[in-house]
Amino acid sequence: MKPTPTRLSNYCQDLMKTIVQKYNRPPNILVNCAAIVGFVTTLDETPETFQRVLQVNLMGIFFTCQAVCKELIAANLPGSIVNVSAISVLRGMEGLSAYTASKAGVDAITKCMARDMSEHNIRVNSVQPGGIATQMASGLGSRQKPSSSVPWISLLATKRTGQPQEVAEVITFLTSDRASYINGALVPVSGGY
Repeated sequence: MKPTPTRLSNYCQDLMKTIVQKYNRPPNILVNCAAIVGFVTTLDETPETFQRVLQVNLMGIFFTCQAVCKELIAANLPGSIVNVSAISVLRGMEGLSAYTASKAGVDAITKCMARDMSEHNIRVNSVQPGGIATQMASGLGSRQKPSSSVPWISLLATKRTGQPQEVAEVITFLTSDRASYINGALVPVSGGY
């Protein structure tokens, strides 16, 4: 069965209803961290791979946020959502057109949802990791063109890779009451990229 936007939306709504039935309440914290990436140059990108990246990285986040927000509003509960974007939205990266476009969309959705959900006491923020020591990032470094004059780590002010825990700390803060006045923020976690 081919995924469609309607099926994706229905899946997210059904998932939230299942969670509410099981726990008698919706989650008041959501961290959207799932993503796929394909290293494909602009000339080699196919409509199918481009669409798949947008479905997972952008539409998946949108419909999951929408489903959680509907349940939080119905239960009259506050909430905090953190979407994981990417630092590549600030400076394009070779071979990552679809991925970067999807993450720029995540940042735009974050800004819009923050305004839409503010009256319901639901905050929506985004983190923009970059240069983090993950399996995804290690795959990107190995695909850098030999002719590239600047290795990606040299673009970081810290001249070191970040650790996943460093991103998790920022996400934890953003979801906490200590960040109650932060809404619609796009927070780089990138070693000064």
